Amino acid sequence: MSEFFIGFDRMPKTPEGDVPAIERPALHLEADTLLRHMMALGSSGSGKTVLCKVVIEEMIRHGLPAICIDPQGDLCSLALHADDPEFLASKGVDPELAAEFKRKVDPVIFTPASRKGIALSADPMAIDVDSLQTRDRVYAISSIATMVVSLLGYDLDSDDGAGLVAVFDKALAQLQKRNDFPRDLEAFTKYLLHLDDASKEEFGRYLDVKKIDHACQKLARLDVGARRLLFHEGLALDTDLLLGLGEHAGALPGKTRLSIVYLNTLHSQEDKEFFVAALVERLYNWMLRNPSKEPQAMFYIDEVAPFIPPVRKPACKPALSLLFKQARKYGVCCLMATQNPADVDYKAMAQFGTWAIGRLTTRQDMKKVQPTVKSLDPVNVDSIMEELPAQKPGQFVLISPDNFEHTHRLQCRWLYTKHETLDDEKIEALMDEPLAAAISPEPPAPEVADTEEAIDDDEDEFGTVHARRAEEFEDEFADETETLPDSDDESPEEAEESVEETIEEEPLSVRDRFYELEDDIQINRIDAEPEPEVSDDDDEPLPAFESQGVAAKTATRILQIAKAAPPKPEQPEIDEDLEAADKLLTKAGSLSTKEFAAKAGIGSAAARGRLLRLIAAKRARKYKDGREHRYYSIASELRPDLGLDRKVRVIVSRVTSNDAERAAREVRNRSTLFGLIGDDETLDHAELDYRLVIQLSFTEKVTKMFLRRIFSRERHDVRLDSVYLHPGNLKIVVFQPGEGIRLENKPEEYASRIVDFDGSVTFEEILPGRLKLRESEIRNRKSDAIIKDSFKKRYSASPKKIEPVFLPVWNLHLKTRGRSGSRIVTVDGLSGKMLEW
Repeated sequence: MSEFFIGFDRMPKTPEGDVPAIERPALHLEADTLLRHMMALGSSGSGKTVLCKVVIEEMIRHGLPAICIDPQGDLCSLALHADDPEFLASKGVDPELAAEFKRKVDPVIFTPASRKGIALSADPMAIDVDSLQTRDRVYAISSIATMVVSLLGYDLDSDDGAGLVAVFDKALAQLQKRNDFPRDLEAFTKYLLHLDDASKEEFGRYLDVKKIDHACQKLARLDVGARRLLFHEGLALDTDLLLGLGEHAGALPGKTRLSIVYLNTLHSQEDKEFFVAALVERLYNWMLRNPSKEPQAMFYIDEVAPFIPPVRKPACKPALSLLFKQARKYGVCCLMATQNPADVDYKAMAQFGTWAIGRLTTRQDMKKVQPTVKSLDPVNVDSIMEELPAQKPGQFVLISPDNFEHTHRLQCRWLYTKHETLDDEKIEALMDEPLAAAISPEPPAPEVADTEEAIDDDEDEFGTVHARRAEEFEDEFADETETLPDSDDESPEEAEESVEETIEEEPLSVRDRFYELEDDIQINRIDAEPEPEVSDDDDEPLPAFESQGVAAKTATRILQIAKAAPPKPEQPEIDEDLEAADKLLTKAGSLSTKEFAAKAGIGSAAARGRLLRLIAAKRARKYKDGREHRYYSIASELRPDLGLDRKVRVIVSRVTSNDAERAAREVRNRSTLFGLIGDDETLDHAELDYRLVIQLSFTEKVTKMFLRRIFSRERHDVRLDSVYLHPGNLKIVVFQPGEGIRLENKPEEYASRIVDFDGSVTFEEILPGRLKLRESEIRNRKSDAIIKDSFKKRYSASPKKIEPVFLPVWNLHLKTRGRSGSRIVTVDGLSGKMLEW
């Protein structure tokens, strides 16, 4: 891995003054040495946060994700790229390095309990303790108990705080042993509120029962009002999400996630400490499951002092202390900054191997760092301590035995990004921009001149744009005068080297990208919920009177009739908002969240809520189209997710279910010899579905016969016709009634002489939602460019419109006596002949 460029070595002044930055030797840190962690110290304005941001920029530039805890908004500007390459060059920074960072970074600002940025929630129970080793599980449960008690406002060092931690720890451990660990804070609260007397007596050993009851009431109030947003608003806190890893991370190809967790949306220090504890706890568990000897991620916390003080014990202190101690073993680098080193726990500071010390002005802070400086550089300790108060912004004494043999005087380099403090409103505006999605992860390639092989702008794939009607091609045919190119007899597979048409799409904003991710996660949760069981009336217990004697039965029956009539069936309540949303979606065909919100006259959040309710009610579906997600109503009977946003042309089946049964007997008979040798198969069932066929319209010049050329000046006829192609291998479909369907590469010299469906079958238009389709076949079909290129390589013809057509086929499920499973044989729906597709 390359070195991290962090700045320049300050040299003695020349008679002309300071040496310009561009002429000073550069200082680099080895990536591996950051596994022993780095910290930046310095009073306000010393540049310590800028130096840490420099290290983060280098992490991202080298493809390593970073999680940054931002208590004040100073780190959020890592999402703002520098504008002036010439200015960077004047500061000794290669503009190409800044450009590389810009291409690679995927900056996301997460805002706990708030929609200002990307909302993030942290339920303290949402930790998979069952997957941990015994020792780690004990620690995790203890940490959860500590976090919850801290949320309730207890001093963890007090008797009540320590006693309540013991109660919660014991309760959670018991639930885990019973395989009933609470899935969320609400479930844990319900358990505590319904403790039996024996459990209360047991827990009373740690804390007075009345105090336990009072704490449980406070716990119940956590999930009420605005504070509940901390546990429920937005995406669930997850390390893979923060690192941009895995399926549910909203990652962009070729990008490296830079997650900035902005804490100022939390209004109490207790909530901030809880959130940091929850984040660090999840990061710790993640690294246990994903160990690495090489650097794989960076954790950075700015202004760390309030979170890991030397005496007080906030909820996040144990988690941070353990992370700083263990992270290096698992490939996680740690970085922290503080302006008050005297207010940071010295045991935590001792875990950091690289120190960058900026200007320090108080005697207390100087005294705190002197022992470390003495241990790392005993020879120069006095001169170093004298320098510290006089250093300018951006100047540091860099002590890193893993990187350098002696202490260096560092002048921090200029940032690739802007250095500003962002407030809530600026963060909100920033997350409404595409940011990384609008920047190519690769350097821009030189423009390629248009070639004759380019596809016309108005000829789009049928899956993205409404197909043009056949009448349009009549006009094109009338104007067809160009000389058609010669063709080589090449297979369809060789045509895939053709350049496909690209369509520029407007990139999604960061907010929309994660809204879509949030919706996907909710939809997956909905899909994973089991269907409600439908009771079978036959299994209902008999009424009591049916087991009695005749007289008793009669008397009981009379009483039942006299007392009450049968209850009227309940009428389901009509959700007017849901009905209106379904109608709107049905009429439109498909809509994005923004489009739906605009048409419904509601906000984006309300629109997403209604669309998700439609999906939960099994009345709508969601699909991805380019960079955006779209929704469609099942009632519309369209399939815009497959590019079928209107009625489709379907070949009318001539084979009935009875014909299919007869075809099965023929197949079975051909597989045996006089009923003695071979498998004795029977038809289990037959099902009708529809296979995609590509209809390609074309114009072709056909040489006239000799006698016709004598009496005509024209040597060629220009014909408008079409062929039918297999969507995958692009072979040509040949059909003759009575002989069935076969696939050939080039059945005729001229495409217009191919015998196919035209003139032999009946077409009808049907809504695609009514058909049983092979979806994978439609999704994976060749692109328009490849289809046309393949056709031109086989025929001297000019391809025009592409349109989907659907061929009926019968799938015959044949079972062999005495064996499990079945053999599937496919016959076409036109002649009932076996189909090799």
